[in-house]
Amino acid sequence: MKKLWLGVFAAALLLTGCGDDKDSKASGDDVAKEKEVVENKEFEPKEVKVSMGEPMDVVVHNMREKTVMDHYEITFDNFRMVSDISKNKRDNEENNYLAIDVTVTNKGEKDSSNSFFVANNIKFYNENGAEIYTYEIVFTDEEVFKDATLRPGGTNSGTLYMIVPKDETVKEIIFQEAFLKLTLSDKFIFDISI
Repeated sequence: MKKLWLGVFAAALLLTGCGDDKDSKASGDDVAKEKEVVENKEFEPKEVKVSMGEPMDVVVHNMREKTVMDHYEITFDNFRMVSDISKNKRDNEENNYLAIDVTVTNKGEKDSSNSFFVANNIKFYNENGAEIYTYEIVFTDEEVFKDATLRPGGTNSGTLYMIVPKDETVKEIIFQEAFLKLTLSDKFIFDISI
């Protein structure tokens, strides 16, 4: 009788081990996803010093899902102060405008988000390190940078015009993709004097 029970137990054990392999494959996929999450969980943004005309390698991380969301090469070039470009006369009396030529190339493997590159990701600081309140001007006769969805390898170029009060001197510009702590990239710092 003991041999019969031992035989039944051995057969049950063998049948359990011979079950559908989907579970082991799924657990292998889960391990790969968990590894990706762990690798991306450790992302801490770095401060990267860049010069005018030097391309920035911008990798946008989805902080909630712990994955890479987008990958871009962005170049800021030809920083310059201009005046009297707004259609609003009062704006022209109180402000100058920082013009920045921008080129964005999608280095990722999927279409980019058309809302990725926004002027809110650019901060301006004066010689005392205080942030200068500024915003993008879009009501002008000048040709301005326009957001666009980019296919992989696609490029978009144009000029951003940012309002800067006449009594301020821009000493530093910082670009960082950061949206409600959901997306994050490295912080790119331009030390300039305009």
